[in-house]
Amino acid sequence: MLEKAIYSQGVVHSDVYYLCGEANRRLGHHLIAEQMLLKALSFEFHSPFTYASLGFLYRDLNNPTRAVALFKRALEQED
Repeated sequence: MLEKAIYSQGVVHSDVYYLCGEANRRLGHHLIAEQMLLKALSFEFHSPFTYASLGFLYRDLNNPTRAVALFKRALEQED
């Protein structure tokens, strides 16, 4: 329901997508979480936490290679 509201309102801030994605990841809604986190990354400015959250998602989905790459990317963004 929240995802539909975000899309229908034309939200243009990456943090909204990041927070929605992180909430869905924690709830175990992996597909929605991935979609929201990838959308957050599509913005020019986004939090390095978005990479980490996506890394945790891929870790949870037993994809360590993608997870490690995203954790490294998160660390690079913090510099």
